Amino acid sequence: MEDAGFSEAPAGAARLATTYRRDAGRMVARNPASGAGFAEPARFEAGGTGHVATVDDLLAFGRILLGGGTHRGRRILSRASVEEMLTDQVTPAQKAASPFSHGFWDSTGWGLSIGLVQPAATQAPGSRGRFGWWGGFGTTFFADRGLDTVALLFSNRMMGGPDDAALGEAVLRAAFGDRG
Repeated sequence: MEDAGFSEAPAGAARLATTYRRDAGRMVARNPASGAGFAEPARFEAGGTGHVATVDDLLAFGRILLGGGTHRGRRILSRASVEEMLTDQVTPAQKAASPFSHGFWDSTGWGLSIGLVQPAATQAPGSRGRFGWWGGFGTTFFADRGLDTVALLFSNRMMGGPDDAALGEAVLRAAFGDRG
């Protein structure tokens, strides 16, 4: 991953797309294509605070995780680190106290910075589950270990409503089929 981070140097900022948000039913620019919102180093580097990456880098990240920490024959992460990342870290007590919608944790887990789709009884035999996340700028990143497939959708629309994931869901259905 050569082009991912929490800020972008001025020379690379021109490559960033304008991001948009909803405002009273219309789309308005949130962050201009100049990348000004990502020009300064982040005070705290955390995925939920925003980061920038290329499609190639996010695909490489997915392939690294699917490969148990290796990519193109080179060890990037230890197998133990990948397994911890892809193991639900949220305890039953934490799930019970969660403010998320009723039933959210029935099919969702959270590893180390990665959402986990918990295998359901309806899932195809042999599947070891899906993992990934929905990004605030409309990015969809999920990988399926049973299918050895990474699905990506990059958009430039800030999520802000219940229908924002519809296009991402369509991409996931196309990539993974009707599996849960």
